[in-house]
Amino acid sequence: MVAAFRTLSSPVMPLAFILAVPVLGAFAAQAAVEHPIGAGPDDWWITYPDQRSNAGSPVDHPSWALEPLEEGPVIVLIHSSNCPACLQQESAIRRVLEDLGDEVVYLDVLTETDHLKAWDGLVLYYPTGDPESDPIYIPGTVFLTLGPGTDGEPVVLWHSSVGSTGEGRIRSRLQDAIALYQESSQG
Repeated sequence: MVAAFRTLSSPVMPLAFILAVPVLGAFAAQAAVEHPIGAGPDDWWITYPDQRSNAGSPVDHPSWALEPLEEGPVIVLIHSSNCPACLQQESAIRRVLEDLGDEVVYLDVLTETDHLKAWDGLVLYYPTGDPESDPIYIPGTVFLTLGPGTDGEPVVLWHSSVGSTGEGRIRSRLQDAIALYQESSQG
């Protein structure tokens, strides 16, 4: 590739560079995203993931989750104020938001005060099994962002987890959410 650039005449070289930068930039953006779009347990999901009983089915995201996407990627914490794992997850999220909070929207859903939204969110976004018959645990953490769709239009991407996942996983997922959101808004 370098040899090909050396053979270009000097008036053509700037044009070749201008054309190459957007192409290389798209590959760099995809390479920067740690979690790919797919159906596996660690992927960003468009439909329900492989591990759900309704795998591949579309998700009917509620308006309370979609409306904040107009501002940026969203992280939702569904939790109780007195469960130890919930307190750990909330603390880890707050530490990450100290760095990334200006770039994401945080929705704090407490089971004690907003139990209908919390239950609906857990049933809708529970990452594994059949949420109607499996026991459902908290904290539930949901990440939503926009990503590039196959037709060039942005699509809602999401991922969820149950339990205390730790600061590193939260940070990684939010950094991906920000990168995907920026990529979809530039498209």
